[in-house]
Amino acid sequence: MRLTLSKLPLFVVATSLFTVVIAAPGSSGSLNWSKCPSDVPLASPALQCAQLQAPLNWSDPDGEKIMLGLTRVQANNTDNRIGSLLINPGGPGQAASTLIAGQALGFPLFSEALSSQFDIVGLDPRGVGLSTPVMCDPEIWNERITSFPTSEEEFNNMVDQNKAVWRSCANMTGSLLYNVDTLSVARDFEALRQALDEEQITFLGISYGSQIGQSYAQLYPGKYRAMALDGIVDHNQSDTDVFATQAAAYEYGFARFAKWSDNTTGSALHGEDVDEVFTQLVNNATSEPIPAPGCGSNGMCRPNITGEEILFLVQELLMFKDPFPPQSSGWVGLAEALAAAAGGNATALSTAYAVQYLASSNQSTVFAGLATLCLDLGDSIANYSDLQYRLELGSYVAPVTRGASERWQAQTRCIGFGHEPTNPQTDMTVVNNGSLPVLLAQSKYDPSTSYIWAEDVRNQIDSSVLALRDGDGHTSYFLHGELADIIDSYLTNETLPKPNTIVDT
Repeated sequence: MRLTLSKLPLFVVATSLFTVVIAAPGSSGSLNWSKCPSDVPLASPALQCAQLQAPLNWSDPDGEKIMLGLTRVQANNTDNRIGSLLINPGGPGQAASTLIAGQALGFPLFSEALSSQFDIVGLDPRGVGLSTPVMCDPEIWNERITSFPTSEEEFNNMVDQNKAVWRSCANMTGSLLYNVDTLSVARDFEALRQALDEEQITFLGISYGSQIGQSYAQLYPGKYRAMALDGIVDHNQSDTDVFATQAAAYEYGFARFAKWSDNTTGSALHGEDVDEVFTQLVNNATSEPIPAPGCGSNGMCRPNITGEEILFLVQELLMFKDPFPPQSSGWVGLAEALAAAAGGNATALSTAYAVQYLASSNQSTVFAGLATLCLDLGDSIANYSDLQYRLELGSYVAPVTRGASERWQAQTRCIGFGHEPTNPQTDMTVVNNGSLPVLLAQSKYDPSTSYIWAEDVRNQIDSSVLALRDGDGHTSYFLHGELADIIDSYLTNETLPKPNTIVDT
């Protein structure tokens, strides 16, 4: 999962892809699919758009309504069409519409097996993309503030900035801000199933999309034909446990990167003690931010970068081991960026940090995504003492990366959110009821969604099957390797892998 941008290709990065109203609002029981307007970026003849009306608050279905934006690429072999494949690319806060737009342009994000037999449908979660947006003040958000306070004063300053951000969100967004929890999103998917007039959906959830899938399966057993979840989020763990397991996953992912550098002559850090280089880099940047001379003139990229910003950023840069242009230059690019920063030029790191974490508009995906996490998490950090105690755990499980993680950012940024969690951690037990067993796909050395999470979720979902990729990076489907083939076979032919399957790619 992620706090900001998705781990997917170029199309998910274009978070402002559709900024215009694209179709006449549909009722909750029908969809009016039409060609997307030509002035929409990345629009193509193959891309269709629609809107779906949904309650702002599902506990008041007759009350205020919001609009949910949809895109679709129809199956290219109608004779063999199975139905609709509903996609969520993760986040939380990522727009599926951008992914579908890329597929419509001819980029093979989804296999021929899927694109020939399914209408591939993207529902932008409430608050995101084509849907009624969560809006906040980007200037307040972009103010530099520590998430690792070392005094009561720094802790209070962090909380004050959090409160200022969330006040701006409440003023600009209204009640939607407190209704973007994952259970509400899962109910939106059921409304979409009904609007599509399909007895069962087929679902592919990537990263955080796996939590949406689990919630849907728990709420609507029997309403999904097949469900594949890739990069598993565990909503059953406490705040402390989910922080510790993700921090450990990042630590182990970085250790894998260090080992790769040792064994790869093409790494800019080959022959170096990578842990020592990284530790010294973070220490130096903590004492005095490292200059980024190529930044500062474009309004986003900061003229320097701090140690904790490097710690948070590197978790994101571990997500793709191999280059995935233009989204990621892979571990080769990460090694080059770290080596350059160690030499005094942090332009590459600062540029990447701006893309990953800073808000470029009042509708940045970071806002809806973080609001979702605030509503889905517990509220266990009440004061500076609580925070320091948890950081002790972070330094224990992750001595090199120091507990920096997406979950740490969420847990600290949600202090002062102003609303109780509406979907806190809970047992996600799913009982199979007329559907195929759920397929879980997991990268063994995923630096974001821990292998431990996948094992825990396997125990919660009745009859589920876990297939493991013995490799690095976050999620597997878009690598189009053996695990992607397993997912394709399951979604199309209803073929499950043998229990305890392990593949290399």
